[in-house]
Amino acid sequence: MKKNIARIVLSGFIAFSSLIILIVRVLIGFDMFTGRTTPMDMEYLKYFTSLSNFYNGFVFLYVFILSLIYVKHPDFRFSKQDRIISLSATSSVIITFLVTILFLNFSLPNPEVLYQNEILFFHIINPLLTAVIFVFFMPGEKISLKESLLGMIPLVLYAVFYSIFVLTGVWTDHYNFTFGGNYWAIAIALPSVLLSSFLVNWGLSSLSNKLSKN
Repeated sequence: MKKNIARIVLSGFIAFSSLIILIVRVLIGFDMFTGRTTPMDMEYLKYFTSLSNFYNGFVFLYVFILSLIYVKHPDFRFSKQDRIISLSATSSVIITFLVTILFLNFSLPNPEVLYQNEILFFHIINPLLTAVIFVFFMPGEKISLKESLLGMIPLVLYAVFYSIFVLTGVWTDHYNFTFGGNYWAIAIALPSVLLSSFLVNWGLSSLSNKLSKN
């Protein structure tokens, strides 16, 4: 019962904070850094930080609703499909967290912006809370190594489009993976990010499987 309550509280926080940011930052278009308003600010959606966290918000809104429905069922267990979808959302925001603290934190001239206003939630708070929910509070069917690869799909899709858009000049390299226009660096950055995603998905699913079994 206590785990169900904890999952409701944490998943509700993640879901509603993500939806509020979606409404305020994208639909209303209020930029908390500049104070300007640009309704339907689709530019905000070109960042994996935004896309991963909004996806995560909707996935854990579903987890929140399921948890409310089965709050009085202490033995409730999530289906394998639910756990794989939750894994894909969790790993996506954890990659956002890792890129922030291990790469952007050192490559940007003003890294303090990574921890201000709404992106503090998207870079640090929500990813860590999401990992806690998935690992400790989502018991269910075991996810195999092969099945854990499905968790990579959101990042793989974004990485492919990001590389194409940067190389063709549609987007600037806003994550600075080319280190100032050295496009050959994508051949190193892309496999590194994908390998990191594999390790994150494998690690999260392994930990969750072990705790769920216990």
